[in-house]
Amino acid sequence: MAAPHVVDVVPFTGKDFAFLQVKGPPALTSADYARDLAEVARLGARSSMERTGDQTLAAIFWSVSTAGPWEAAARAAAAAAKLDLVDSARLFALVNMAGVDGYYAGWQLKRKFNFWRPITAIHESADGDRAWQPLLTTPAHPDYPSRHTIGSGAMAQAIRKATGLDAVTFSSALALPTGQLIRSWTSIADAEGDVAGARLWAGIHFRSANEHGLELGHAIADRAADTVMRRRPPRG
Repeated sequence: MAAPHVVDVVPFTGKDFAFLQVKGPPALTSADYARDLAEVARLGARSSMERTGDQTLAAIFWSVSTAGPWEAAARAAAAAAKLDLVDSARLFALVNMAGVDGYYAGWQLKRKFNFWRPITAIHESADGDRAWQPLLTTPAHPDYPSRHTIGSGAMAQAIRKATGLDAVTFSSALALPTGQLIRSWTSIADAEGDVAGARLWAGIHFRSANEHGLELGHAIADRAADTVMRRRPPRG
């Protein structure tokens, strides 16, 4: 599997990743799993007639863009909150430390759960459609949890913790051979929803993997903000 060195990584937010807690993927016999499977089959298919044009663009955008949009969000939040130099430095350190730990945590948990991707699940289901293909190529590592959403959730929550803001307007651009793909958001939560949806619309993640990933990212950022990156005491 990808990134074998991760097993030796020491996170910024603690001595190890033992604190990581997630619900785990839904049981294959559960109603939640049936919902997830039907949803990604409909909206994540390469030939989907239900996925909107904007959802397709989001899937493409977030397949390449990971930290970049959150750096833009942090810059916008720092300006909106009128942070001084020291608090701005803390913001960017917190955002990037939490984000890195989020990505590494994703690798650790993928190894633990080793849960199949939508394409395999759809092909192998009782009435499997072996012609089904996702919008984007499925990565060669497990589904659960979504590493994209853990990292995004961590960086997003770090911004909220450091600035107290969620309503922040920001944009990010992705250069494509056909020109720039620009996405804009009016809040941190709006962008989180965009990335979580994008992984589903791409046909490469189940909803549970995305939603649980965001929740874990928030917990990682909370831990970082409350421990290794506590806010400086007031002067005077």
